[in-house]
Amino acid sequence: MKGQRLLAFFLLLAGASTAIAHEFSVNMDHRSSSGLAYKEHWLDKGLNPDAKTVAASLNASAGAVAEVGGLELEVAAKYKGYYVGSENVLYLAALAETSNKFAIPHNGIYSLNGRLQMLQSRQVTLSKTLQFGDNLKLHLKPHVFSIEDYQSAKARGTLAVDGQNANVQGTLNRVGTRRFGFLVNEKEDQGWGWGLDVAGTYTQGPWRIDFSANNLLSQLRFSSVHYSNRLYNVNAVNGEIEIKRHNSFSMTGEYGHQKSNERLPVQTQIALSNSNWNQWQAGLYSVSDRVTPWLAYQYSHGPWYARATTMQFQNLSLDLSWLSANGSGIGVGVTFAGNGKPRLGQLMAKVVW
Repeated sequence: MKGQRLLAFFLLLAGASTAIAHEFSVNMDHRSSSGLAYKEHWLDKGLNPDAKTVAASLNASAGAVAEVGGLELEVAAKYKGYYVGSENVLYLAALAETSNKFAIPHNGIYSLNGRLQMLQSRQVTLSKTLQFGDNLKLHLKPHVFSIEDYQSAKARGTLAVDGQNANVQGTLNRVGTRRFGFLVNEKEDQGWGWGLDVAGTYTQGPWRIDFSANNLLSQLRFSSVHYSNRLYNVNAVNGEIEIKRHNSFSMTGEYGHQKSNERLPVQTQIALSNSNWNQWQAGLYSVSDRVTPWLAYQYSHGPWYARATTMQFQNLSLDLSWLSANGSGIGVGVTFAGNGKPRLGQLMAKVVW
């Protein structure tokens, strides 16, 4: 029943102690190893036989935090989106919003591999901070959630071009709470799940390591969810590739309902700093098995905080925030990708009392 019993247990646990709400926040954090998930950016890229593999994430939340007997209880609406795959897939996804076809590119083999996952949920999180000596601090955040919307799409394919001859072959497998085809899911269960986020800090002399890992042990359980499996075999017609045709089918496959257990990809970040580095930081960011190095410079003056970050020198993010003494604050960040146009990358507003 969408995990309502387990959610109710967490809420009853909160009510068993004196819970005092002390924080309300809205956050949005969009990271990518190459550009952000904005349609205009990827339409400018086009198809490339040497397309890079992109790792990207979008995490947004709005909720409140309360103290519960030495723990922190958070009740929030969450949005999580992840992509790992070829830049070509992002171009075609952006193109699909404006056109049903595209012109044949230059000769070559173009990868069309990618995995996209999106989760919208209502989440309850219990947080516990553990101190190990003077050097190591850990924050454990087990959580359960009721799924409002979930989409998973896994594409595997290639576009082969030889002169005016072009062919797309591949598969597209999707699972989600939205219907595929004409079947309507009459069951009310849209799913529920759980997971664990971990963050921490380790210090040794002038060295400091900050680390985080999200979606550890994640499980998304569906008693009945829509699925769609498609097989594409499309040839060029009049110098163009047209995926959806009115007069003939460019795909075969099936769709329906099934019981399913899904997982979210693990997202990690590691930051290394040294008190002798004059505010420089270096680290690694990853989604699933795609690891991206990054470099950052940060500066603070009174309540103001500024930071410039580049991921493998493919983009530049500039963040500016203001933080009060009690932790309340507001901040915004923009990212400049290959075309030089700024895009919103981060947003933060927090009130603490």
